Amino acid sequence: MANILVVDDEGQILDSVRRQLASKGHEVVARADAQAALTILQRNPEHFQLLVTDWRMIPMDGIDLIKSMKLFEELDEVAIILHTSADAGELTKALPPGQLERWGVRLQSKDRGHDHVGLLRLVEEMLT
Repeated sequence: MANILVVDDEGQILDSVRRQLASKGHEVVARADAQAALTILQRNPEHFQLLVTDWRMIPMDGIDLIKSMKLFEELDEVAIILHTSADAGELTKALPPGQLERWGVRLQSKDRGHDHVGLLRLVEEMLT
């Protein structure tokens, strides 16, 4: 099983995702703050195989977390899922077209099965 870092500023969602991933045998570290998550990744770059992060968080959002990760070559091997209750089209306002794909980031959005079943399926797909 994998070591997964989950980041979401909504405690109920964070706890639910953490529990569901742990029930599948994954070791899960959960953080409500993207800056704290980045610090954990920088201190343990080889520990995590996957990051699951929310997009809209304050003060650092999921996109800024991903941008910051991309500055550190040692974090290149960490797979990333950006999950959001927004439509994928809303991301075009925040990022140039195709940027998530260039980063190798998978998107789970409102119009792409944004639910826990869809997230679990995407996690398993990315880890195989």
